[in-house]
Amino acid sequence: MKRFISIFILIMISIFATSCKGTKEELDKLAVAVAIGYDITSDGKYMLTAQILNPQKDSSGGMIGKKAGSQQKATDVVVFNTIGDSISDCKGQLTTKLGKELNYGHIDFIVVGKKLAESGIALILDASLRGYKMRPDIPLLVTKGNAFDIIRAISVHEKIPANEVDNILRLQSSFGFTNTASILDFANSLSSKTKTPVTGVINLSKSTDADETFEVVGTAVFNKDKLIGFMDMNETRGMQWINGKVKFGYITTLLADGGKITFEIIRASSKIKPSIKTDSYTMLINVKEESNISEMTGKIDPIKTPEIMDRLEIIQNNAISNEIKLAINVAQKKFGADIFGFGEMIHRDYPKEWSYIEGRWKNIFPNLNIEIKVISSLKRPGYISKPMD
Repeated sequence: MKRFISIFILIMISIFATSCKGTKEELDKLAVAVAIGYDITSDGKYMLTAQILNPQKDSSGGMIGKKAGSQQKATDVVVFNTIGDSISDCKGQLTTKLGKELNYGHIDFIVVGKKLAESGIALILDASLRGYKMRPDIPLLVTKGNAFDIIRAISVHEKIPANEVDNILRLQSSFGFTNTASILDFANSLSSKTKTPVTGVINLSKSTDADETFEVVGTAVFNKDKLIGFMDMNETRGMQWINGKVKFGYITTLLADGGKITFEIIRASSKIKPSIKTDSYTMLINVKEESNISEMTGKIDPIKTPEIMDRLEIIQNNAISNEIKLAINVAQKKFGADIFGFGEMIHRDYPKEWSYIEGRWKNIFPNLNIEIKVISSLKRPGYISKPMD
């Protein structure tokens, strides 16, 4: 609700700066979009779905709610959709349907349906960055279903569903469970000769009370502008360990005595260094991580036997290394795609050698030697001695 109020305050201020006369009339002519979705229809047309702030909170005149007969939750948005031969056609129809100029300056995210993503999203990026006055840092997401369903979904916690997605996205990014690119970063990655474009994934899942909830986990992998597949949550965090983007979270793994231990990540960083010797190419990945013991079951007592902490650090090193190996395996064996930007790093550090291998990089990457070194540091074992069985 605070975001809802602040947006309209900003709009009011900008209108007053231009002219005090006719302020209400100008505001009434403006519609503020907070989320946009794109799909492709069975006959090859584009479908644009927009989540728009509704200051009157009146669900009449085009709101798409839940299925007929279900209880409608109170929201501060209305949802409109249009179908056209082009993105511009959809936009024009939407303006006509609203009877207002659509403001794209406050969009929290753009989502693209799987079928459209598989056919290519270059036109979506071009339209978003060229003529709609959108911020270039808007997150780009892909859904395994239809974008329409994401935009029309009603939030359990927020009256503006786009706000909930924005909050989840920020949290999951810090955990390393999504690698979401902005529309500008994704567009720039299309011009790279080596790095494969990737971005985040959003889906709907059923919660225990049968309400749909947003799930922002995993990575969508592209070949140029066409979707070629997905990485799951653990593979994605493996990639983010390499990228140095895991800020906090938890790691749970088994102990030798059958117990379990959960480490709470405090901070982490990574350094990647390419190495070339004759015709041998190696990427050296060094990850440093600090953590506390969050919970533990079993017979190990790190307080009474401090040397156990060294063994636990090794266990954590292995757990992180395994996640990194998952990401490397899916990149090299499943997609054959340099999602890490290793080629660009070799180009930067070895420009002369790169000139000889650039044309063969797609064949080199799947067999590239990658060495992983993880150094974990446990700060605190906890406040109790005996683990809780």
